[in-house]
Amino acid sequence: MPPPRPPSPPKTSTRQFRAWKGLNITDARVAIDDDEVAWLENAILIGKGWLENAILIGKGAIQILHGPGPAVATLAQGIASLWGVTLNASPVLIAVGTDGSLTQVSPGGVSTVMAAAGTVTSEAHVTIWRGSPVLIVDPTTGFFSWDGSALATVDASQVGTAVAVFQGRVWIANGRTLTYTAPNTYNDFTAGAGAGSTIITDEAFGGNVVGLISALEQLWIVGEAAIEALANVTASGSPPSVTTSFSITNIVTNLGSNAQHSVLGYFRALAFLAPFGAYALSGVTPQKLSEKLDRLFPHLIITHDSAMAAVAVVENLLCLLFRVRYTGQSMQAGAGPRAMLLGFSAGKWFLAAQGNVTWITTLIVSGVSEAWATDGTTIFRLFGAADSAAVTYKIQSKLLDFGLSTTEHAVLKFGLELQASSIVTPALTVDSEVASEAVALAPATLLTIVNGAGAILTLVNTGAAVLSLITHGMLLSRTVATLYGHYLGWSITGTDPPYLIQAAQMEVADGRPWSTP
Repeated sequence: MPPPRPPSPPKTSTRQFRAWKGLNITDARVAIDDDEVAWLENAILIGKGWLENAILIGKGAIQILHGPGPAVATLAQGIASLWGVTLNASPVLIAVGTDGSLTQVSPGGVSTVMAAAGTVTSEAHVTIWRGSPVLIVDPTTGFFSWDGSALATVDASQVGTAVAVFQGRVWIANGRTLTYTAPNTYNDFTAGAGAGSTIITDEAFGGNVVGLISALEQLWIVGEAAIEALANVTASGSPPSVTTSFSITNIVTNLGSNAQHSVLGYFRALAFLAPFGAYALSGVTPQKLSEKLDRLFPHLIITHDSAMAAVAVVENLLCLLFRVRYTGQSMQAGAGPRAMLLGFSAGKWFLAAQGNVTWITTLIVSGVSEAWATDGTTIFRLFGAADSAAVTYKIQSKLLDFGLSTTEHAVLKFGLELQASSIVTPALTVDSEVASEAVALAPATLLTIVNGAGAILTLVNTGAAVLSLITHGMLLSRTVATLYGHYLGWSITGTDPPYLIQAAQMEVADGRPWSTP
């Protein structure tokens, strides 16, 4: 009788992941699509898992983001809020001090004291009238203007919690009352000239006015649970008998924002944060933007002083950014509570950690929207670090069942393709539903120069330090990995200069169907 034949080796297959499409935190890691990622921090998807300090910017790539730029100014008194405006055709930042002072700061770091401590409170709001002046309204000390050289008190009695410029007038909200100036003025509150006030009386608008936003040919009146739109502003008669009329329409009920600084115009929509999600209001139809982040929101602190929004070009994408406080445990750079940025572009989300950010704002510099921030003392540009500056990031793929979760699988090999102009040392693990295993990646390549006789030539700089030529370019790392599980995936973490992840590959062998522990 012939001896039994040895068992056939397990059948293997190789899976390649390149066309990532987005971040999905709402669904379980085992249930998201194969081309989604489960976490994405300080990276942006050009392709799909979890991205942390990374961004998806096209099909087949994950770009590690730049870190925050260097501080351009330090204000010892502390910074309560930061506002970007274009004053007299120049971009400037207006910093409201925690002591009630006001300071103007240029992107280059030139600081100009606008007002001493106690002029306003930390709740002051800022906007701009046409190209000048800057307008500041405070809930306690009144209404001020700044033309770049002098601060003037416009009207100490005009207190408010929000201010906007719409159809040639200034609108100030205080409680449920809207006060407006005469036509084509920012400082005339004379009733006979067409100024006046109105009270929001709609039953559908619960509570006080939270914010005023001038966008899309309407003045949006935002409450915690409703949004109304003011439009069709007209004036009739002549002084001293000018009358003003307008319409106020309830746009949506039971949906609003408790974070007034998170509301802003983004393309042809009004974007904002509610405690349970991010929304865009296009016309009269609200659209939820954050379906893929729903499980994240219970771990976020969203209040009027902890959540705000900005629009900025990040990796050549015009992104909507929300600053929030995160109380969970998944961020690579440490557990919460801590500052987190939610980034959105072209239907895809990413997360970013850019230091202890307490406030963000948009500043348009040479026609480009930039995001600027403060940590409460210094002022810096988000994603403005040099190409060589390292940033901490985290990316997690889906946990894949390769067709059936009832079958145990073994990962045998792992491949990673990346492009880098600097030396990068990402840490890679292959993951199962119960364990993770570290996988060593191929190192960078050192170039050695030799002469015709084979002798090594040494390069030194003017300080007599030895120089090494290092190349990274495209790295194709292929390595052995051994891990078993019904679900398999991978995680990449590190602190490196920005680089591009192009693809990941896994060689997988199937075990016995219906395998049990």
